[in-house]
Amino acid sequence: AASTGDAMTITANNLTTGSALSVISNNGLSSHSGPVVEIINDNNATGTAPLMALRQDDDGNGIDIDMSRSGIGLRVHYDVAARGGTIYLQNDDTTIVSTNVLGSISFNAPLEASGTDAILVGAKIAAIATDTFAADNNSTALAFYTGASEAATEKMRIDSAGNVGIGATPGTSLNTNFVHLQIGGLGGIKTETAATANRTLVISQNEYLEASDSKYIVTDQSSRYLQANGVHTFQTAASGSAGATITYTAPFII
Repeated sequence: AASTGDAMTITANNLTTGSALSVISNNGLSSHSGPVVEIINDNNATGTAPLMALRQDDDGNGIDIDMSRSGIGLRVHYDVAARGGTIYLQNDDTTIVSTNVLGSISFNAPLEASGTDAILVGAKIAAIATDTFAADNNSTALAFYTGASEAATEKMRIDSAGNVGIGATPGTSLNTNFVHLQIGGLGGIKTETAATANRTLVISQNEYLEASDSKYIVTDQSSRYLQANGVHTFQTAASGSAGATITYTAPFII
């Protein structure tokens, strides 16, 4: 047998409707335990060539899985104990820069009879580059989108350092000795990353921690609560400009 070329080629250059290849099982698989179509590679090759490759050169869907009965639309399994089924979503661009999407999963109901908002993307998860990729950098955030009466918008993000923003994007110059949770526009919780004694937990309003300085998020007053070394400290600060260093006083300590 030939070692190069195609075992089977199906060409439909002028096809406007219908399918170039259609495989149909009319018994509904009610008593059939095997697949309708099976593609097997028995040579145990260790190369990286795919078992099946699909290429879509125009706009449209690469693969449609249409389930008219109960069951699993797509199942990926792997028969090696140390590795489970894996799906890779990849961006094949050779130059990845900040805001490029590496891959995403969207959820919607495109046939919903109500139309308008009902058929828009209701939720999405996306992996987004947050810097230009390089030999020593693949900085990526994971963004979560949900919708109420619109196409889903970002509601939560986990950045490459593990900081989390709920209703907000985590700051880009946060103190790396802490893990930061930003809630909405001004609320925040942060705790030191090291699991050792004498560490600090901070709950704050209108404050972010950059290097060793606390700074205002917006021009307004600020307050925070610290728990460290068995001591509870409540601090307040007068109004200051956004980005300015905060000077706290501690009117109440337990």
